[in-house]
Amino acid sequence: MHPNPGLQTLILIVQLQCFRVLRVAGHERASWNPIKAVIAFRKPGFWDPAKPSYYSGGKKPGNITWDDAFVGEVSRTFKACKVFLFFPFFWLSYDQVYANMSTVSASLVLGGTPNDLIRFIPLTPLTVTTGARHVRTQLTFLLRVVMSAPSPSL
Repeated sequence: MHPNPGLQTLILIVQLQCFRVLRVAGHERASWNPIKAVIAFRKPGFWDPAKPSYYSGGKKPGNITWDDAFVGEVSRTFKACKVFLFFPFFWLSYDQVYANMSTVSASLVLGGTPNDLIRFIPLTPLTVTTGARHVRTQLTFLLRVVMSAPSPSL
């Protein structure tokens, strides 16, 4: 159980409000075709129907209980979360490399060392971060992920 149930309830309410904003914004442009949905999501005026200022003369629907600033924050949040769409592809390739290394290590002469101790060490993230520290460059989290993502596919 969460140490603060009131905070957990508040977080759930904010998440539900965010999905309500998304539903109101995409109501007119909703499509089961993923390509059309992505194109509609990227259009500049996608979030406008969710803003109360979009409706003239105070004729906003009753289900809109938020303001324009909240819609802007939800928009920025969804734009920031697109980074995480690449993680499944990264981990699929990473797990495949790990499975291949486990299979190869099963056939090695280990001299008494268990197979579980033979693991693939991702060298690219290690060398990238160490090299960046050596030249005194601070890498952001996103840049580290992008630079180390090709390592499982090598």
